[in-house]
Amino acid sequence: MVKRFDKKSDSKPVFISYARKTSKESAIALYNALGGENGVAFLDQQMLALGDEFPAALTNAILNSRIFVLFADDLYFQRWFCLRELQTALAPFENSVGTTPQKSQREAVLRHIIVALPDGDAARCLENLPAELRVRNWPRSNQTGALVALVKRRLVECSITVDQLLVGENSERLRDALCEEAALPPPRPLPRPHYPASFPPSLGQRFVGRTDDLFRVHFAISTLRGEPTAAAALSGSLEAGAGFGKTCLALEYAWRFGSIHYPGGVFWLTADQDESGLEYQFRGMQSVLCEQLPDHRPQGSNIRAELANAFVAAAATGRPILYIVDNLPEPRPSLETRPLEHYCPAMGAVTVLATTRARLVESRVCPISIDPLPRAASISLLTNESSLRLDLDNSEWGEIAAWTGDLPLALDVLNSSLRLRAITPRELLARCRSESVTKELARQMSALRGQVAPGALQGVTSALAISYDALPPVAQRAARLLSWFGSEPVPLELFHAMGPGIDSAEVRVALSGHSILASHVNCGDELESLGTMHRVMADYIRNRLRTPRRDLALICNALASVMTPQRILNMDQWSFVQACLPHAARFFWGAIAETKEDSMPSAGLAGLLTRAARLFTPELGEPLRYLADACRRVLYDQRRTLQLLNTQKPDTG
Repeated sequence: MVKRFDKKSDSKPVFISYARKTSKESAIALYNALGGENGVAFLDQQMLALGDEFPAALTNAILNSRIFVLFADDLYFQRWFCLRELQTALAPFENSVGTTPQKSQREAVLRHIIVALPDGDAARCLENLPAELRVRNWPRSNQTGALVALVKRRLVECSITVDQLLVGENSERLRDALCEEAALPPPRPLPRPHYPASFPPSLGQRFVGRTDDLFRVHFAISTLRGEPTAAAALSGSLEAGAGFGKTCLALEYAWRFGSIHYPGGVFWLTADQDESGLEYQFRGMQSVLCEQLPDHRPQGSNIRAELANAFVAAAATGRPILYIVDNLPEPRPSLETRPLEHYCPAMGAVTVLATTRARLVESRVCPISIDPLPRAASISLLTNESSLRLDLDNSEWGEIAAWTGDLPLALDVLNSSLRLRAITPRELLARCRSESVTKELARQMSALRGQVAPGALQGVTSALAISYDALPPVAQRAARLLSWFGSEPVPLELFHAMGPGIDSAEVRVALSGHSILASHVNCGDELESLGTMHRVMADYIRNRLRTPRRDLALICNALASVMTPQRILNMDQWSFVQACLPHAARFFWGAIAETKEDSMPSAGLAGLLTRAARLFTPELGEPLRYLADACRRVLYDQRRTLQLLNTQKPDTG
């Protein structure tokens, strides 16, 4: 959460918002007339101390004020920070739309705003404001006395802050969203040349939770290059599993950094095409470049060589070029793996940013791994409509976000369903507590067909299928086994226990290379980890194919072979036991609750449950007590076990 700032800024009941180039003198005159430094007004030029966090300080000052004075002119409505200040002041009005239809109530959530009009015709400025503000007789910006009198009168009428006008938890959400947005460069027009002409638009305010990732990208492929004319261009690859938002991150990088840092142009290649599709895009790029380089007209049929020459000539002008390679095809056993240079024939001359589900192992490419969204950003993306936020509390929205594994693609699908009323927030909350996430996402995708533009949303299951289907058969079996474990790091010793047919270098490379397993810190206390499987991928694999009984028995035997009585009773081994426990608990719950009775492994599961019931005694501590009870009960009454596990189940990732 964004911290609250010092009492000096928090205690000012009046916030003055203005464009410095045009309204500075008028704003300072009002500030001084209201008492200056010891008065009631906040003016950023005077009130911000060196070292203060600029966007956060302004957001907090507005939310903690009771009056917002807007010096409106044409330039004000063109300045990014001015507009964000106005957006913050208008937040109570925006949150009231649809919930307070009466005119008096709408006026009440705008009462704190005072408009100072410019000299001359002010109609154009007023068009940017809500109707309740447009129809009032406002003073001019140079009428300082009239403004002071109006401010004092409104201070008597408005006894609560902007923060208090907001409903529920919207204040903290607004603080976080505005401060994150303010920390990002705003989207700007793309430089020319760029390809394709119909570039997808920026997500704007819907781009959340990726501020740090965006700057990691920029540092890796731009900042570290130094002087463009003295060093070769760098390349980086955004690497993560399906649905993590890699394409959106690359797109926002182009919109927010392209015009300033890549004046030589921005080029986008969709890589998962056959050779004719790639050639079509190469020729499109070449035609765009030829408009800038008339001496480099097409000469023959070697399009890659010609395009490389054109890029080299363009880069020689000292104007960096950004070349994005989106969705590199995943390697398959039967096909030759293509290097990045196959998709960008001008490596070293242009800055390359690739997106891939696989891991690129190329010396010239810097890997940039992408994690799921932070929980607060997931909730923001899920509730991207003010009317939705009031239907559930923050913890309930967080429960739904956790169910999706904070996966942007899944959150986008659910947000669209909520906005189109295909499902209500309460219905979705109930589903997340009882349904498979991938089954529900498939259901919502089906409901959205015909209501959203083709291509606006991708099917989550189809995206996951691409990675799973690209695995060799032995790695697919390993993935099915691992899908029964929890979402915590899998101890490497537990994976060893699966047997040599599963644990091999080939399998590890395939699972990691296709982002089925994400690299992760070790389990702790020097325990080596195989990695983690995202809960949505695990859910998809478990629900796609019925796991054979012999595989469930294999998991049982592997758990039993490493969680031995000696280890469980030896306190020196408890770090390992605790690392295995989430996977044992997840498997027990899954095998009991998610499979049919006739598919339950017989001797393997029963034997392990019997052993666990004897070993996981209450004396070993509360963390194991629910598991001990569950193990005992399953041997006698499966229905009662289901009830127990549904109330005490661990992370079901």
